[in-house]
Amino acid sequence: MAEANLREQKNKFWFKVLLFFSLFFIGSGFLFNTPKELLTGYLTILKSSGLLLSDYMAIGNVGSAFLNVGLMTLMGLMTVKINKTDITGLVVAGYFHIVAFSFFGKDIYNSIAPMVGVYFYSRFIKEEFRKYVPISLFASGVGPIVSYLSFHSGFNLLIGSLLGNLLGMIIGFLLSLVATNSTKIHSGYNLYNAGFAMGLISIIAYAVLIMFNIEIVSQNSIYRIFDIKIVILMYFLFILLVLSKFLFGKEKLSNYLNLLKEPGIAPCDFIEKYESFTVLMNMGLIGIIGLTSILLVEGNINGITIGSLLAAVGFAAFGCHPKNYLPLMLGVYLGGYLSIYDINSESVISAAMFSSALSPVAGSFGLFSGLITGFLHLALVNRTGHMHGGFVLYNNGFAAGLIASVVTPFFQVLAENYSRKYHRNKRQ
Repeated sequence: MAEANLREQKNKFWFKVLLFFSLFFIGSGFLFNTPKELLTGYLTILKSSGLLLSDYMAIGNVGSAFLNVGLMTLMGLMTVKINKTDITGLVVAGYFHIVAFSFFGKDIYNSIAPMVGVYFYSRFIKEEFRKYVPISLFASGVGPIVSYLSFHSGFNLLIGSLLGNLLGMIIGFLLSLVATNSTKIHSGYNLYNAGFAMGLISIIAYAVLIMFNIEIVSQNSIYRIFDIKIVILMYFLFILLVLSKFLFGKEKLSNYLNLLKEPGIAPCDFIEKYESFTVLMNMGLIGIIGLTSILLVEGNINGITIGSLLAAVGFAAFGCHPKNYLPLMLGVYLGGYLSIYDINSESVISAAMFSSALSPVAGSFGLFSGLITGFLHLALVNRTGHMHGGFVLYNNGFAAGLIASVVTPFFQVLAENYSRKYHRNKRQ
């Protein structure tokens, strides 16, 4: 009974927190543009393809990108509320994946069909949809294929819309099935499991489209105007999350040290294990670290970099913390510095932010494993986009799954050999 009451209290608390975020993003839109500009920019976003890399700050305007984020997250939050789904760390991560990619790729139109596909899957296997709501929050990562076929494929609007939404529903349906099994491939060392599963499905879907001469042509649209207001807004939000622990938290700050000891292997639900304000502080710290790193490498502040950062913030409720994230981030930046890539490019910065997917690797095997894994993640993620044509927004999650499935067995063998040698020497 006490456990049920605690769960209910956490649901109410996190619903209010997530609702605050949604309203915060909607309100932020009005700081950048007039209502008329917001509407015009938002309609432009709805008609865009959403393919990687479609920065909604460039396609619409800064304010309409924030407005899109707010409206999208309200839709996701209402899905959680209506279906009485418990707000766990995975749900918070899914919510923030909507936040992240609503800056570049997701919108109300292209997100509904994949979510409906997840619903159909739950009906098909005769289970409550509430159990699959977390997956539905991630399902909209394939939204660009809905928009592309609807508006940019050369089909008339009716045929294109029917094809796009049908394919979106099919992929959403399959995602529910594949995501529950794909964890076995990487053994929980990729937090972005839905991205990995979606990548596997979308490679096949893309190949089928190519068979029928439907070629996906993506164009990069990137916002390159530095706006200090975006930086101030993000720092304000992240500092607010950290301060909430000191102002309202009841548990000792030392409790956070226990969280930092977590390796982060999925499922690693910080909301279930720790006080909510401790989790919020962790999210804020990840945000501060990520944003500061972007500024230090003189990266652009736009929808792609801020969105990527906010995805990492979301997974700070589900396995990611500074100790297991920093080695990966540094490994990515090291790769950017030593390689042909520009360290301050969107591709390197987004890889650094999304390397949080591999936090369990660094959390389990230490600093050097994180550096190596982050380095390899940058190398691979810049090649995997061609495999699915750019219509899967979770390219980093897909690449992370491939990396985790290769490096994890290697580091496990090294750790086991070291342990055997250590105990043998100790006996001697």
